Amino acid sequence: LYEEGLQIPIMRLAARGVVDATLVAMLRVNTREPDQVVGDVFALAACNEIGRRRLLAMMAEYGLADLDALAASILDASREATVARIAALPRARASASMTTDGYATPITLAVTVETRDDHVHVDFAGTSPPDPKG
Repeated sequence: LYEEGLQIPIMRLAARGVVDATLVAMLRVNTREPDQVVGDVFALAACNEIGRRRLLAMMAEYGLADLDALAASILDASREATVARIAALPRARASASMTTDGYATPITLAVTVETRDDHVHVDFAGTSPPDPKG
């Protein structure tokens, strides 16, 4: 992308099989490699369509009306595995800080990390407040 990039509002690439020519034109004039970028966008759209078809086929095969139960199961298993790995860590505490250039004044970044039984606690006390200039 030229310079700082291109921000595109949420919009359809295509509707009912018809590609939005304005969107494609906007992509083309704002990129250094228009053919490659447009090709990449179409490739991503094709991947999404294949994924959609396969997901619907899997849902039909297993008689799923939605993905709520499957998502809950995946999230539960992920949380259990994460908590188990954290529980296996030694109980420890570490702190660090650094001061770096800011826009008008230096910015301090500070952190204390502590492993606990079922989570890792991260405390940013001592860090400078947000800088209005980022």
